[in-house]
Amino acid sequence: MKICIYSDPHWSTYSSILRQRGIWYSKRLESLVNSINWVENLAFQQNCSSIFCLGDFFDRNNLNAEEITALNDIKWSNMQHTFIVGNHEITKDDLSMNSMNVLAQIGRVVNTPLYIEFNDFNIVIIPYVDEDNREPLDKIMNDLSINRNKKTIIMSHNDIAGIRYGAYVSESGFAIDEIERNCSLYLNGHLHNGSWITNKILNVGNLSGQNFTEDGFKYKHCAYILDTDTLEITPFENPYAIYFYKVDINRIEDLYNLDNLKNACVSITVKESLIDNVKQKIKSLDNIIAHRTIIVPDNDIIEKTDTSDLLGKVNHLDKFNEFILSEIGNFDIVKYELEKICTWKGKE
Repeated sequence: MKICIYSDPHWSTYSSILRQRGIWYSKRLESLVNSINWVENLAFQQNCSSIFCLGDFFDRNNLNAEEITALNDIKWSNMQHTFIVGNHEITKDDLSMNSMNVLAQIGRVVNTPLYIEFNDFNIVIIPYVDEDNREPLDKIMNDLSINRNKKTIIMSHNDIAGIRYGAYVSESGFAIDEIERNCSLYLNGHLHNGSWITNKILNVGNLSGQNFTEDGFKYKHCAYILDTDTLEITPFENPYAIYFYKVDINRIEDLYNLDNLKNACVSITVKESLIDNVKQKIKSLDNIIAHRTIIVPDNDIIEKTDTSDLLGKVNHLDKFNEFILSEIGNFDIVKYELEKICTWKGKE
């Protein structure tokens, strides 16, 4: 049996600096429509029996008219769909009230832990739980009366404790050791920048780029095909994903680093004397969808962007931006003020 898996599209009209309009919808929504249609077609081509979204299909718990209308352009397949409720889709402390319910007529929306038993394997689905309400994974599995004689695949949208972020180790979420003793394979949404944590635990990442906390040089935006017989999981890169890059321009030769970016939103830190060269270069490229420039004096040293360990970096402005939008609301005036706050320094 084959299952197609993806996570965290964050369906929204705009995100980060990506504010451009497309032919009909925003460029971001056009990318998302194409991305979901690509997943549906991939699942068909790979002879999958079902498709799982591991949470945060939507970016908010309230949708605007454009976001709802764009859903009509998705060509849903006839195979079974399962949508796990993520943290971006819920009202506080209540997963039953969520924007994912918009997709209830397309497939199964899971807002409480669910156990599905097949002939030779189990699937356990665990939607988002915040730290204050999280029970140990051992208890969740015992309460579901899992058949321990079969291999078990857990699909989740949660934090994982014990992941190292540079010098910091996450203390929130399910512990790595309790995850590993409760399943054969753990597939997790929620945490962007897809990567294997252990040989049993995979953060599947987000289907299409959202902001500069992601490193387009290092992480791909993928959907995955899981073979439940072998537990082999194969990534397929989404050709419609938007990638977020940070590029430093210290010398004129560094301009060539902009040439091979794909579907790019770029944050460019540039020496003051090279700003005109950057402007001309951007105009000559069609692979850059959106960009921002941060200008520094010529006598300042621009540190080379380290893409070897993005998990160890935290963009506090982006985190602040996301917090304010989630707490106050995704209103135009809020986004306008945040844009002023978060990008004023050195911006053209």
